[in-house]
Amino acid sequence: MTTLLLLCVSFPIILATISFEDHNDMDGALRVSIPSEVSLRPQLGGKVVVPCYFQDNTIKDIGAPTTAPLSYRIKWTYVTKERTTTILVALGGKVHVEKDYDDRVTLVNYPMVSTDASMELTELRSKDSGMYRCEVMHGVEDKYDSVEIQVQGIVFHYRAISSRYTLTFERAKAACIHNSATIATPAQLQAAYDDGYHQCDAGWLSDQTVRYPIHVPRERCYGDKEELPGVRSYGVRDVNETYDTYCFAEKMPGRVFYSISLEKFNFYQAKDQCAKLGARLATTGELYIAWKGGMDVCNAGWLADRSVRYPINIARPQCGGGLIGVRTVYLFPNQTGYPYPDSLYDAICFQASEDEGAVPERTTPFPDIKQITPSSEFYPGFTPSPGLKEAKSEKEEIFSRLPLPPSITGGDGMSSTGVVFHYRPITGRYTLTFLEAIQTCERVGGVIASPQQLQAAFEKGLHQCDAGWLRDQTVRYPIVSPRENCAGNLLNVPGVRSYGLRPANERYD
Repeated sequence: MTTLLLLCVSFPIILATISFEDHNDMDGALRVSIPSEVSLRPQLGGKVVVPCYFQDNTIKDIGAPTTAPLSYRIKWTYVTKERTTTILVALGGKVHVEKDYDDRVTLVNYPMVSTDASMELTELRSKDSGMYRCEVMHGVEDKYDSVEIQVQGIVFHYRAISSRYTLTFERAKAACIHNSATIATPAQLQAAYDDGYHQCDAGWLSDQTVRYPIHVPRERCYGDKEELPGVRSYGVRDVNETYDTYCFAEKMPGRVFYSISLEKFNFYQAKDQCAKLGARLATTGELYIAWKGGMDVCNAGWLADRSVRYPINIARPQCGGGLIGVRTVYLFPNQTGYPYPDSLYDAICFQASEDEGAVPERTTPFPDIKQITPSSEFYPGFTPSPGLKEAKSEKEEIFSRLPLPPSITGGDGMSSTGVVFHYRPITGRYTLTFLEAIQTCERVGGVIASPQQLQAAFEKGLHQCDAGWLRDQTVRYPIVSPRENCAGNLLNVPGVRSYGLRPANERYD
């Protein structure tokens, strides 16, 4: 019995010892380590164990008293740019958990294994994503290690094309699968509710119950909780009863993108257009994942199930009434039915990647400013704009404008019927030279926009964090709500950002 007990207790200590190799160059005797090979991408509504081990290599004088195993202070915190939030503190074998994390966090092996500070976090929400710090203090020594957690997946409500409450349990599961998702679990819907999700529509869940999340109770949405907020439940229902459903989408091995035309597309033209671009119409689940990744486009587009939707991450009145989320265009005022297939909208396409295990890539327009390589050529007449740190050179860069084709001269103002739109070719982001940009606009039935036209579009609400060529050979992009990676030369002020006049052989959208 004694041998078995020693084996059980020693195993995590051995793990802790192995994981400190990369920290031997640190000052002091105390070492704290989160194994570097750990990838923490748990599902919404699930749980995760964040490993953290420590050891003290202090060399004691002969005859000096030994350090009590539980005299080390363990502290877990959630770290953002704005602040650091304490999750728990452990000392002397006792653990104090902060109120916001009550019943959701534990130290899995403490105090049985005094050098194991691993923490389990349950009932995961999207807002739990971020950086976590494991800190150990003893005397004057204070050491820590950090790890990032990315909670995966999103819950969304789904309604059939015909009308409200038309899905049996089996049809509900199939509808989610057809939209690149699975039927959501009660834990996933609860986690979505904890993140702020509100939907007054009863829908199937994986355990054959029917529920819906309500934050602001109102008449006809009270359910079994009356005027209290919470997830309402009808309990287990007969599989042949009909409701809507709640789906859970997690992985998207590819990218979602828009194909835009001045004439727009009917449903069948949209399918053909995506196919021409080496893609297909995106599913509702794929659009929700792209929206969660930050996608923001104020244009309604066709999806594979013949629904018409658009993703909004920046609230503005002219885009979905100032609400954030994936907005849906319904045929009838009671929010049922999809638009007729001959209606005209943009196409929302999906292009698969070769990596089937890929996690969603950021699809929102956040430009990665292209590094400018110093050129031996000189272009007379241009001085770089101040604040353009990405445009560095050992000598002054001077550029010249190329002459414009006769087909696009004149007409700088915005006509009452015209529209400015962002265009990116299938070859990828930032792949067009200035002349290629002019030709591309003509191929899709337009002309390259002027600075005045882009400014007019910005004043009407156009927001696009993608740098693109304009008619005067400048590169600009319109920002309504400034944020990191989109500040450009105007920092936190709304407006059209400009890189100034650029060499015609540089590449942008």
